[in-house]
Amino acid sequence: MAPVKNKAVIDRVRRIDELLRRKGEKVTLVHLAEALGVTSRTVCRDLDFMKRELGLPLAHTPRRAYHYAIPVPPLDTSDPMQMARAKPALPNTGTLKRRQAIEAIHQALYSSRKLQVHLTAEAGEDPGPFVLHPFFLSKVAGELVLFAFRAQDRALVNIPARHCGEVKLLDETFADCPPGPAKMRGTQGWLSRGKLFSVTLRFADWARWAERLMLMPGQEMWVEDGQVRIRFRTDDLEEVRRLVLFMGEGVTVEEPAVLRSILRFHLLRLLKTYNPLPQDSGSASSRDDLR
Repeated sequence: MAPVKNKAVIDRVRRIDELLRRKGEKVTLVHLAEALGVTSRTVCRDLDFMKRELGLPLAHTPRRAYHYAIPVPPLDTSDPMQMARAKPALPNTGTLKRRQAIEAIHQALYSSRKLQVHLTAEAGEDPGPFVLHPFFLSKVAGELVLFAFRAQDRALVNIPARHCGEVKLLDETFADCPPGPAKMRGTQGWLSRGKLFSVTLRFADWARWAERLMLMPGQEMWVEDGQVRIRFRTDDLEEVRRLVLFMGEGVTVEEPAVLRSILRFHLLRLLKTYNPLPQDSGSASSRDDLR
């Protein structure tokens, strides 16, 4: 990589790096431009230089604005030659790939875009690639876990970020997950833990992905007659209802009876919006209605 000769660029990068490391401070483009005394366009060029040439894991989200996606070693920008060597001085290739994967996941979450993911050998399953609809990230037992929908086999999946090998951001978009819009959650699973209701879900025999499904910590899981069953306790049946409807025919609620009644009421009400069909009722006013 060619050395950086422009001292003004070095000084700005040093200042941007300092601002990004401040805890609790929202670093926006306007904020950076004012702090550096330059235009927003110049700041954009500097940020692009930091990301592309120095290999720094810069990310942007509406809530946190500009930030480092993961912790970064101190950046020594005391002279051009040291800055030129900054990229090799970062952690090994595996760590950098993990950083890039997490950055791509963040970008996908906040732009509602799909991801193409190759899993590492450590995952112990088909490496893919898979197209995922990422819904949120959560820290489980101290590590980041991606919760997503895998279109290929209509599966809900929870994948540790360290199992994500090559991650590619796609241009296709998707709708938000029914349980809610939050991109970072503290639930440590698809659902919130509670005590009020005991819920048992039975998954269809083709839904083998359920064996890896983490609905919440402390859940019970067993296989009976070739079908996966998961039992857990929660205080929020509405959250469970939305997730069950999202999974569709792949899951059946065995208990509690009140949740089955809630689902039945919702489905019957939905069915009424499609009845009567013109050909069923004889009410078609023209042949066009029967098309």
